[in-house]
Amino acid sequence: MPRLRNAIINLALVLLSLVAGLGMLELGIRAASPNASVLQWRNLLDQPLMTFGTMPFLRYDSEIGYVIDPDGRRFGLSLGPLGNRLDHTPPAGQAIPAPAPNSILAVGDSFVYGSEVEDDETWPALLGASIMGQSVVNAGVGGWGLDQITLWAKRLIPVLKPPLVLVGINPFVLERCELSRFAGMPKPYFRLTDEGVEMCNVPVSPPQPRPPLDLLRRVLGYSYLAYSMTERLGLGDAWRLTRYARTVEHHDGAAVACHLIRQLDATTRSVGGRLVVVLQVARGHLHDPVAMTALNTIRDCAAMAVTVIDTRPDFAALPDQDLERMFAPGGHLSAAGNRLVAKHLATELR
Repeated sequence: MPRLRNAIINLALVLLSLVAGLGMLELGIRAASPNASVLQWRNLLDQPLMTFGTMPFLRYDSEIGYVIDPDGRRFGLSLGPLGNRLDHTPPAGQAIPAPAPNSILAVGDSFVYGSEVEDDETWPALLGASIMGQSVVNAGVGGWGLDQITLWAKRLIPVLKPPLVLVGINPFVLERCELSRFAGMPKPYFRLTDEGVEMCNVPVSPPQPRPPLDLLRRVLGYSYLAYSMTERLGLGDAWRLTRYARTVEHHDGAAVACHLIRQLDATTRSVGGRLVVVLQVARGHLHDPVAMTALNTIRDCAAMAVTVIDTRPDFAALPDQDLERMFAPGGHLSAAGNRLVAKHLATELR
């Protein structure tokens, strides 16, 4: 009996030491990582996915995946009849007119839509206010890749006949060109062919819910150590159930984007308009060589056919303290960052 008791005690001490050691490692890796917090703990695997339930202002679209529903005004959004974001908050019950003829069209993702800023602080709104006699229709939609942006613009251009189309491109929209599912939402994508690109995954299926996390993930999902180790071992996608959030189809995002820009230019020219590519960055992109290389590829291929306005030098010239003010807490452009972009565009377009 004494031997059994001693064995149990020794085993308990070993387990206690193991738990304490793992606890210290957990705290250490959290303290060392800019992406984790020692004070705030959450299940890293239980990330909310985009659904029509969590984002009721979205509407399923069999070609694009989803669009903004103009009825999203019911949820406090300032939207026009095309689902476009307005440059002001209209009084409740006020009828919203269709975009004015000869309006400039701005398309892109959340960096065009203006996430994390007010209606009059997006760069399309600020640009419209600075160019006399020209309104800017903000048709940006968060979470889109350049493939979805292109399909949406090709739908709007014949209707609006804009003299100028501005397409906002950042590393995120290029990366999403490689996906058939992003943030849980199925989407179309284009694949390179000998003749150019072909459209795949259409009609797009409605999003499917992710199954509940199992017990192991409900417990260890709080561990940043487990999260990091599975990433290092190449098991991150399996551990995070990534297949329910994003599905990678290829790694040719920038090359596909070059073809899409040419398609969009042809559509814009068909109504007598001009296409301008606006290169943008989020927080951290200026020091990310992969992101910068992708944008350089777009700059070089697009410049052979269309005007390219590169906003990166404006941000790169700022001291670190001023550069940080250009971004909102979530990484999007702040009001100051949007003013910097709008100022550059207004100067180039006058």
